[in-house]
Amino acid sequence: MGSRIAAFVVAGSTAVFAVVGCSQSPQSAAPTTTVKTADYDISRLETLKDKFPQGYTTQWFPVRRLDTRQAEGVGDVVGYGDPVTVDPQACAVLLKPIRAGAGTESVAFRADGPSGQQLSVAAQQTTEPFSVDVPSAGCDRVSFAAEDPRGSGTAERLIAPAIAGAASAAVKSRVDGGPGVVDYTYYALVGNRIIVSVHERTDENSRPQQDLSDLLTHAVAAVTGK
Repeated sequence: MGSRIAAFVVAGSTAVFAVVGCSQSPQSAAPTTTVKTADYDISRLETLKDKFPQGYTTQWFPVRRLDTRQAEGVGDVVGYGDPVTVDPQACAVLLKPIRAGAGTESVAFRADGPSGQQLSVAAQQTTEPFSVDVPSAGCDRVSFAAEDPRGSGTAERLIAPAIAGAASAAVKSRVDGGPGVVDYTYYALVGNRIIVSVHERTDENSRPQQDLSDLLTHAVAAVTGK
């Protein structure tokens, strides 16, 4: 399975939350001191290291500030920061729940699974508050069309874990014509400045939902100190 995933990554780019959390650039590589919101602290995501599924090798990316282009990808499930057309349009917010700007702080884990899975867990804190308007129901299946090379595809809403004090959602997406690979994205909006997300690119026959749901719950607990 690993070779098929690698081929898909080359053709379509790495997953959105991995890009946002793990990319390096002269503007963003330097660590910085995170700003706390209430009692929340995204740097505490580092305590999640022992919560990954067995057999995954992890790499930690400490706090850095994102530039404008990187920030455009924050929370973007299928577009990776590029324009996407969603049908029905009212469901577009499910696939991109917030908009972030330059200066957004980001931390992340990247993990490689034993069968070629690519897993990331990230937390971002925006410089400005965002509104939480992700629909709590509906949008069970939507289509999307993104700019090349990602093309078009479908997204299916999954059951997300109920997390006290956060609005959560989960999406399974697939690019049309992809080589048997799907993306699972679970995210939670915490307060009005923090998004916590879990993403895995894996074989279409894998069923990682429970592991990803548990990871999101643990990640939010780490960030909120609960």
